[in-house]
Amino acid sequence: MQDQANALFDEIKDFSVSTGITAKVFNSDGVEMMSFGSCPECELCRLVGCPRSECDRTHKKAGEDTLRFGGKYIYLCPMGFVYSASPVLTENSEIVTAAAGPILIIGKTDYFNEYIRGKDKLSPETVDAIRSKLDTIHLYSLDQVTAYSNMLYYLASYSSGKDAVKLLNSEKENTEEKHGEEMISFKNGFTERTEYPLFKEKELLEVMSVGDRKNAQRLLNEILGYIFFATGGDTDVIKTRVAELIVQLSRTAALNGGVNRQKIMEISVEYMKTIWTLESVDDISAWMSRILSSFTQMVFSTKDIKHLDVIQKVVSYINANYMNKISLDDIAREGFLSSSYLSKLFKSEMKINLSTYINNVRVEKSKLLLLDETLSIMDVATMVGFEEQSYFSKVFRNVTGVSPGKFRQLKGHI
Repeated sequence: MQDQANALFDEIKDFSVSTGITAKVFNSDGVEMMSFGSCPECELCRLVGCPRSECDRTHKKAGEDTLRFGGKYIYLCPMGFVYSASPVLTENSEIVTAAAGPILIIGKTDYFNEYIRGKDKLSPETVDAIRSKLDTIHLYSLDQVTAYSNMLYYLASYSSGKDAVKLLNSEKENTEEKHGEEMISFKNGFTERTEYPLFKEKELLEVMSVGDRKNAQRLLNEILGYIFFATGGDTDVIKTRVAELIVQLSRTAALNGGVNRQKIMEISVEYMKTIWTLESVDDISAWMSRILSSFTQMVFSTKDIKHLDVIQKVVSYINANYMNKISLDDIAREGFLSSSYLSKLFKSEMKINLSTYINNVRVEKSKLLLLDETLSIMDVATMVGFEEQSYFSKVFRNVTGVSPGKFRQLKGHI
């Protein structure tokens, strides 16, 4: 272990020397084990008084996400600097994280205005010292960040050896096994229902349309549980029902993800070909989980999102709090940004105003509630975060083309 650790540290040091970027190694708790290269960014953080515990928590989460996303991961620290991280598997199967950063990618004036100006308890002398330190920090382009991320990933993969691939495959298999267990558990409890849970399918498409992967997987498990039970294990019938579900998923990806329809059609055709080659319920369940992940990724595509970590935090916060009054300041604190900068950033990355996005989420959540006729329109409006029924109706009509009452009358068939 010590020999491998020393070899890893030497490789990380070589990376830092060759690129001029600070390179670090973090343990599974996000605590820095080793750092190479000068780090004026870290000195600036100390001047500002950014708590070390915040950094540790951020790096710990990033280490987990390198595994969740299967490799390299670009993220922001609490002070707005960029890091790129990749997992390294040690000889005793411990996971450590190799990281390049902190890196500055926005203009220094913009950075000062967004992260430094207005901070409490900073003396004029400290502000001057921060400005001086900021002048020594190099500004990197996004192309450079991408290139350095790739280099670090290749280095981390080389350090891990082929066991890194085994690790990632093992993680994937464990996840699929867990999904299968959840589905079987649900199926065993499905002794009373005889009607297809259409409302669950609608809810699945809604959470998928806002990139909510966790709830999308939960709902898929429930739907598959019903299909497997209700068909009596007849795999041909199961495949037919699952194929129908794929059509719905692909349509949602095309409508909400901005994905080329021709591309979606080609992908769906390939999925349709594959389904008839599967033999067991377990194979179908694991395969559908992969399809759901693929389509959800298309809907909430991250390939063009530069500030992925921030956007994910903001979207997760909105999904968890849409039923409450949400202020821009609350969301900005979640993403470690100022309110004004967050508005610009969100519009730039997501191609939609933040307020419009929140309203869209609320409308999607209201659709399922409107199908419950025991709830008044006002009740539904309040449950999804609107304070006035008239405003809810106006927003709902703008998004869907019909009023909430008409949507209810049509039982959601619009």
